[in-house]
Amino acid sequence: MSKKLRFGLVGCGIISELHAKAIAEAEQAELVAVFDPVAASMDKFVERWPAIKCSSLEELLSRDDIDIVSVLTPSALHTDVGIEVAKHKKHVIVEKPIDIDYKRAKKLCEVCEENGVQLAVTLQHHYDDAAIAGKAAIEAGELGTVNIGASHNIWWRAPLYFDSAPWRGKWDKNGGGTLIMQAIHYIDLMLYMMGDVDTVTGYWATRSHNIEVEDVAAAAIKFKSGALGLIEATTAAYPGLPASLTVGGDKGTFIIENDEIKTWILESGKSWEEFLPPLAPGEERIPASYFDIQTPVWSMSSLAHRKQYVSICDDILNGRPVGLTGRDALKVLKLILAVYESGRTGQPIKMDEWDG
Repeated sequence: MSKKLRFGLVGCGIISELHAKAIAEAEQAELVAVFDPVAASMDKFVERWPAIKCSSLEELLSRDDIDIVSVLTPSALHTDVGIEVAKHKKHVIVEKPIDIDYKRAKKLCEVCEENGVQLAVTLQHHYDDAAIAGKAAIEAGELGTVNIGASHNIWWRAPLYFDSAPWRGKWDKNGGGTLIMQAIHYIDLMLYMMGDVDTVTGYWATRSHNIEVEDVAAAAIKFKSGALGLIEATTAAYPGLPASLTVGGDKGTFIIENDEIKTWILESGKSWEEFLPPLAPGEERIPASYFDIQTPVWSMSSLAHRKQYVSICDDILNGRPVGLTGRDALKVLKLILAVYESGRTGQPIKMDEWDG
């Protein structure tokens, strides 16, 4: 393998811009080729990000100058495409969620393992300074007994958002609405901070949009630690509020808002910066950036994506497991699907007894 990971990219929709920026900004990454069944999308993409256009997935996967493939298709296709990538002995990155079906997602993990390739999922906010500091403080015992975690995504999406792509707002294409498409990042961070879930009870509804899937949801959680948690998610609250995560313990509390530390209070008096790894010579801390859906995606910050891509490249090139695996991503998918199941049945879901 070369000193760089050579990337293929499948799917040239709106999110591909962030991935292309991250690849371009990562010294150990190089974009080689792309494929999208919609030729106009691929043509538009390569105008901004020069790459070889492939006429089929097989053509891209047959290239011997590609080491790893980013799968940026609609969510329901992640497993099918990811399995083909793995069978061609190339490493796999999939955009969140790992899939919309838990059993299919597990199969993707298994096939990657059988073929000796690594599987990463872009849950990039693990790499934000705010998340790094929060996790380190919890592990250091600085919050004491952690008692509450709450994920809040009180957002607004205009009808134009759902009209912008035929797969938006569909159960069979997206697997759900605001929970699996928007709130997943902060639900994932809540799990990262709070640990495994024992039981969840959820409710969801479609209130303000002409879509199949939910635009509002809420859930109550009991973690295996005994702590409790909350999920609030909507795309039906005009004009929308910042996404946030609250984690509270008997010796400290912090709030992450739009990927930055908003509130940080520890009994010890330590600052959140004290829990970050030291900077390399000449490196500066770059604040995370947040833009709403009206902002062109290519002007959004790719910092978190770049940090995850840098980590993935460094791990693979040095023979280490990637830091955020497909198995890790199964946890947040299963929890979200359990909220849907609880909402359908009106019953709490015991996570260890439910097979997804």
